Parts: sequence; C-alpha cells; structure tokens
Amino acid sequence: MRGICLRYNEDQRNKALNCYINETASEEEKRPIPWTNSSAIAKLREFCAETLDSYGEEPGGGYLLCCQPEQVEELSGQIIMAKDIIARCPSCWKNFRQVFCELACSPYQTQFMTAAKVEKAAPGEEREYMVRELNLYYTPRYATRTYESCKDIVMGVRIENFWLLSFFLN
Repeated sequence: MRGICLRYNEDQRNKALNCYINETASEEEKRPIPWTNSSAIAKLREFCAETLDSYGEEPGGGYLLCCQPEQVEELSGQIIMAKDIIARCPSCWKNFRQVFCELACSPYQTQFMTAAKVEKAAPGEEREYMVRELNLYYTPRYATRTYESCKDIVMGVRIENFWLLSFFLN
C-alpha cells in the first residue's frame, strides 16, 4: 500500500505553490498518480533516478507518484540551478537531488511533511487550496548526514551558509 499525497501539480500562475489535498478529499484523490508515459519517466529519471528506483516499478509498469508529469520541467529547472556548484561532490549532489525529488514526487508525502500554511487558490485552479508552506520531518541522522555530505563545498563562502541546507539545521 502506498502512502497518501499531500500535494501535487502546480498553480499555473505561481509555480512555487502546489495543489493541496486536504483531509476532506476522497481516497481516490489522495492516492499517488500512475506514471506510465515513458518520455515523462525518462525526464524524471535524469534527476530523480534514486527516487524512482527506491519505490520500484509497478507490476503493470510505470510508477505511482505524488506529482504530475508537467511538474518535471519546473523540478529539473530548480535542480539544475545548483548543479555547477554541488555536482563537484557526488554524495552532496545525490543527496541534494534526492531531497527535491522526494519533496516533489514521493508517494509517501504525508509520512514526512504536513501543510503548515495553505491559501485559497486563484479562480480556475484544479483545487480549492494551495500549499504556501510545509513542515518537513527528517530524522536527525538523515539531516546530519545530508548536511555533512555538502558542508565542505566552497562557492566563495562555505556551503554551510548556503540557504538550501539551512532547513536541515533548524
């Protein structure tokens, strides 16, 4: 049995917001979405191979994920921005990508995140509410290991000042 999705898809006007799937949504709406399109899977695999491999392919083919294929472009754009800096360290690069891929597509979203702040969606959006802020729950071991894998990367200043890893330390 897969987990339950908390959010998916993007606000068409503000790509930083995702559709909120709240407690009143039907069981069908909360389920991960089947991905069977091979070109969409290949695009996601470019950055999120570990995520896809960790959940495995479904018996009938494809994957069950809490993101839409349309989100892949936005996700890959976010990840690629950091590639020149972070890819120098393979373990940091892997951990960095994995965090973003899990946040976007994990079929177990409700096991490690909750919606901290939601807001009314703009008229015409797929869902009534959008997620503005998330609470993320990582084990101290995971946070420490991820931080440790990246802390020695230098980009003018040490990466420990890098905003992307600050959430692990809070």
